[in-house]
Amino acid sequence: MALVLLLGLSLPLGPLAQAARCSPAGPTQTFGSLAEFQASNASSCAVSVNFSAQRFEGDRLPPLRPSGAACLLALELRNKSLARLADGAFANLTCLGRLDLSQNRLAALSKRTFQGLDGLLALNLSGNALIGLAAADLQPLPRLRLLDVSFNRLVGVDREAFNASPALRALNASHNQLKRMPDCFDALPELRELSLDHNSIAIFSAQALSGNSALRRLDFMKNEMVILHFGENETFSWPELRLLNLSGNCLGTVSVNRAHALFGNSAACLDLNDNHFSCAEWQRLAEGLARGGVCVRPGRDWGAPHHIQGMLCDKAWAQLFEAPPAAPPAFHIKYLALALALIGAAFVFLLVRDRCAQPSLPKWLCATAPSSDMDYVHLQPDS
Repeated sequence: MALVLLLGLSLPLGPLAQAARCSPAGPTQTFGSLAEFQASNASSCAVSVNFSAQRFEGDRLPPLRPSGAACLLALELRNKSLARLADGAFANLTCLGRLDLSQNRLAALSKRTFQGLDGLLALNLSGNALIGLAAADLQPLPRLRLLDVSFNRLVGVDREAFNASPALRALNASHNQLKRMPDCFDALPELRELSLDHNSIAIFSAQALSGNSALRRLDFMKNEMVILHFGENETFSWPELRLLNLSGNCLGTVSVNRAHALFGNSAACLDLNDNHFSCAEWQRLAEGLARGGVCVRPGRDWGAPHHIQGMLCDKAWAQLFEAPPAAPPAFHIKYLALALALIGAAFVFLLVRDRCAQPSLPKWLCATAPSSDMDYVHLQPDS
């Protein structure tokens, strides 16, 4: 997601510069309230506006009608508790290039929500409560290049949702509740990055992306995929693809031949880490894909053991990417015998030395001493 956001920040604003009033020569302006913004009489364009302390009455964004700073290029309305947007709320911001509505409570859009934003390039709707994208929601946004709808509650996307936005290049729909791949991508011939990670998609269908030959990055990490359908007889391919991330799913096999045909000569990487492959299948995939120029990522945490179906597959996997470990030195019994002999000799030496160091015992004489009632033996040293 960070990559998609960075792309949004780097989008060119060339199409907007065609408007006579849209010179970004003026300094960046920050308005603390809507009233201050609407009362502004700035002579040059406000490059960016952030309502730093504004809270809108009734959680509803009214139409914005600035008097002097109408030529706005970027507008941030992040985390403003907005639940509704008035129809035509942005209609007077004809030069707007980037619009951030993230971290609000928007549950639905309408066909007039973005009316007048013909030049909008980047739209951030992440962190809201959207449950679907209808065909009219993104109209009219003919120049839109980046759309972020991550961290919503999307359960579906209409087939014609992007018909009015054919210039879209990056779509982030991660962290939603999609159970199948949307079939709306054939209207996006320029799509380069698609993020559908952290959903509940069970079947990956390459056919759904057959018209997207410009794809460079596909992210399906952390779904519930059990079927990877690359197809058998299709003639389409993704020659520009650099990464297909399928890690963290439930896949058990992959068609190596079809993967080669899809990726073409793109030198793509296929991330299959943390799936349900057997050790034998895991090794077969790595070897087969490598022969076709497709690299297989070993995973993000390669230092940790990889348990696949309860089996520890590090040994089979490491043979493909790591040098074999050095054999331990051979053990010889003679070294043990020599060590024991040296220890015994040292013990004997210490014992003899202690014996020789003891003082000689005095000689004792045994004498009988008389007594009035009994005899007793008395020992005394010999003088």
